[in-house]
Amino acid sequence: MDSEILEEYYCIICSRIMIEPVLHISCNNSLCDECLNAMLVRDVNSVCPVCRGPFTSDTLTQNQALKNKIYSAIITCKCGKSIPATQYDSHIDTCPSHLASLSSTIQSIKKPSTSSVNRLTFTCPICYLPNLSQEALIKHSSSSHRGVSGVCPICASMPWGDPNYISSNLAGHLKLRHKYDVSTFTEFGQEDDDILQAVLAQSMYER
Repeated sequence: MDSEILEEYYCIICSRIMIEPVLHISCNNSLCDECLNAMLVRDVNSVCPVCRGPFTSDTLTQNQALKNKIYSAIITCKCGKSIPATQYDSHIDTCPSHLASLSSTIQSIKKPSTSSVNRLTFTCPICYLPNLSQEALIKHSSSSHRGVSGVCPICASMPWGDPNYISSNLAGHLKLRHKYDVSTFTEFGQEDDDILQAVLAQSMYER
């Protein structure tokens, strides 16, 4: 199937393909009911990470149309197997071809020392296209690598970043988490906790 279609099947919270998608009417994004329930158990006043709108009975509804599409979709893995969309995440968790690709990605990204970090340009972790600005990386991933997993080079360059953390849907992660350029307002000499507070404060304006 076309990987461009695949992106809408992913939960905005866990970036896994949704089995029971729930539509958040306020921003027209969907998440899986498992993530929604987990958030509400932790905090009944949880808000959407995209629009910051509340999760209430008036703003949430079962996304039956999307569920029907997911349950009828077949995805071709890079190993050549055709997998029902509902079983795709379980497949790639153990797929030798997928795991080998992830291992190669991890080995290719080395976190430099803070004093020499380049946060102006990035290399695509999928095809290794170099010298991409943050905006260019987001556009490139959306057009060329939808639904592909990989290590986010922007997160990996941050003081709190984990160069071994793999986003199962890198293009979706970039669009959701990097709408604004963190380097334009963050003082990287600050303590990690102070930087994170600055990031969270800025994100509240991204409504």
